[in-house]
Amino acid sequence: MNQSALDMERVVTEVLAELRRLAGGAVGCPSHGSAVQDGPGSETPAPAPLASDGQASNSLASTARDVQAEDGRLVFEGRVLTLEALFGRWSSLRRVVIQPRTIVTPAVRDELQRRGIALEYASAARLRTEGAIRLLVVNAQREFQVAELTAALRADGVPVEVLELNCLIAATDRLAAELRRGDTLGLVLTRHVPAALCLANRHGGVRAVEAADLPGMAAAVEAVGANLLVLDPAALTAFQLKQMAVQFSRGGVRPCPEPLRLRLQ
Repeated sequence: MNQSALDMERVVTEVLAELRRLAGGAVGCPSHGSAVQDGPGSETPAPAPLASDGQASNSLASTARDVQAEDGRLVFEGRVLTLEALFGRWSSLRRVVIQPRTIVTPAVRDELQRRGIALEYASAARLRTEGAIRLLVVNAQREFQVAELTAALRADGVPVEVLELNCLIAATDRLAAELRRGDTLGLVLTRHVPAALCLANRHGGVRAVEAADLPGMAAAVEAVGANLLVLDPAALTAFQLKQMAVQFSRGGVRPCPEPLRLRLQ
């Protein structure tokens, strides 16, 4: 991360601290990590003083109370997640869990992506720890930007993992293996829907269906106890796509209907 990005984040942190002080009336001195009152019933920790160039930041002493780390997971409960809050923690991070109201700076997003560290909302993390069904999304359509869909799903509490695979053979092979875990549903996004269906359904235990709308999806999934949904994102609106993915996930892993088990299970 270059120096200009770090400088920009420091400026943002200082500006936010000053705005909170002016808007809410400070209780104590922000420079000593005292609380700053934002309004009735709300209180957020004030940023600690920034270290001078060439020195390690001492702000973790004040931000540590907003962060809990365990088994590679870091839960951040503050308003703004900056590089400074993650200083000295990169080597042990596997995923960062934030609150729905948390603002994540562009520099943090870039660094998380560069290091392969997952960023998710607290609701999705809670569902995963409680044994919720995860949705494995395979984006096999290069032109489709899946980030907006996955962000909407996570905000809705759906635990999502994404794979970018252009090869449908590799995609369906991987999905078949993941579906055997028993806690996973699959979603394939592709313009080649018939090919994806045929390839997926050649695997034992995979019951893949397609749909053009929500009622059609519900009927198809119920008919065979589907654990894999294949959709063409170009044929659906963003709202339809999210609605179908959420509904599919919330239904959990459905059992194969008794009359079809000898062939489809």
